[in-house]
Amino acid sequence: MAPLKRSILITGCSDGGLGAALAHEMHRTGHWRVLASARSLKKMATLAAAGIETMTLDVLSEDSLEAGVAYVSELLGGSLDALLLNAGGGLSMPLIDTTLSSLRNLYELNVFAPLRTAQLFLPLLLKSTKQPLIINNTSCAALQPVGGLPWQAPYNSSKAASSSMTHSLRHELSPFGIKVVELLTASVKSNFFVNLANQTTASATAARLPEGSLYEPAKEDLEAFMGGGHAEVTAMDQTVYAKRVVSDLEGGWLGGGPPESIWRGTFASRVWLMHMFQGLVPGWATRWMVRDTGKVDVVERKVRAASKAKGKAS
Repeated sequence: MAPLKRSILITGCSDGGLGAALAHEMHRTGHWRVLASARSLKKMATLAAAGIETMTLDVLSEDSLEAGVAYVSELLGGSLDALLLNAGGGLSMPLIDTTLSSLRNLYELNVFAPLRTAQLFLPLLLKSTKQPLIINNTSCAALQPVGGLPWQAPYNSSKAASSSMTHSLRHELSPFGIKVVELLTASVKSNFFVNLANQTTASATAARLPEGSLYEPAKEDLEAFMGGGHAEVTAMDQTVYAKRVVSDLEGGWLGGGPPESIWRGTFASRVWLMHMFQGLVPGWATRWMVRDTGKVDVVERKVRAASKAKGKAS
């Protein structure tokens, strides 16, 4: 007799995103009963067409979360084996130009929503007859100064907070047999920057500098970077990413179950290496890498040139 499938609820599964890719791969293996969720069923059409169970879930709504718990409990007989916290969003903007309202909104989505989701679904996880799992998809961007880049500090800092909570949850839930895994995602092809471009803040369109920004002289270069122009060329295919993540979750290293941290995506290995040996890497080397990759040198050159030209004109 084939072993019973493990049940998993995945948040943030809109078509084209990483949640959808992970849902497809887990369903493909035949080892999981996947419940894919998003704010709208229409955004999960490809998942439904593949025979994957879908449900509406708005992680920013307490009512929606409570209704989701009731629905999953009834559907699965009161238990849940795994919860993959994938829903999230981004914000690319120099910190000095970031409005506090937009930053608070981002933290609601990337920090507080995953925690609240875990809190509400915890009773179902505690009733699992298999080793229950909570997987939180944070980001390599959470790791300063080796992972996060300039101009994306709102996103980086929110993921750093979520990463810190993940480590604490791992210790706090271990007495109850719940394993907490951090998924540190690096560069992967997805709708992340497309969604980012469609967002608006109180002062500017996301990835667009507000009027009067100190960085106006480097506006074109900076906005291209904030819009993800640097990432898509080398980003890992999301199908490859999903296969590797699911393999990690199912087998782990040496068959011992999933590791505490999973590093996947283009440059994830490099970030891991620099993070592990950070104390051995000279500060100037890290700063040089960040300045080069994050186009800080380009911005600095153009800002100084504009300031010099302004001084001559006056």
